[in-house]
Amino acid sequence: MTRTEEFLIELDEGMLQYFRDIADELVGRFGMSRAEAVARINAAYEGADIEPYPDLMCHEEPDHWAYGLYFLPKSGRSPHGASVGDLTGWETRPAPPKGSHVWTLAECTPRSQGPWIRAVPDPAGGIAETGALRAKRELARRGGQ
Repeated sequence: MTRTEEFLIELDEGMLQYFRDIADELVGRFGMSRAEAVARINAAYEGADIEPYPDLMCHEEPDHWAYGLYFLPKSGRSPHGASVGDLTGWETRPAPPKGSHVWTLAECTPRSQGPWIRAVPDPAGGIAETGALRAKRELARRGGQ
């Protein structure tokens, strides 16, 4: 179990990937920067005792936790999975304050986000592919643009 520069939580390799998948969901579903996604995760989980993969939290898909990190609960529940429909009635959580220690990544453009980039925008909107290798292939296909 180690702590990375990215997350303020001690994680094994499996849980590190799981938390990166949660960040991917925040970026892909809600259009926030990678830095903000990681800051939201750090604010919620810093100091948490996370077991090696598969931790109990793995009984839910990463999108479940992403919705909970982005939306304030209503009646103790957050939108997730099949329950997601019209989200206009849901209030969003504010991002952690800029300059807070939970912001471990610099705000930057997707091309310069390093190995954590997971999503490639589809020209028609949405997310076309996920995975760092696919993102690199797509950037190479576009000539690095």
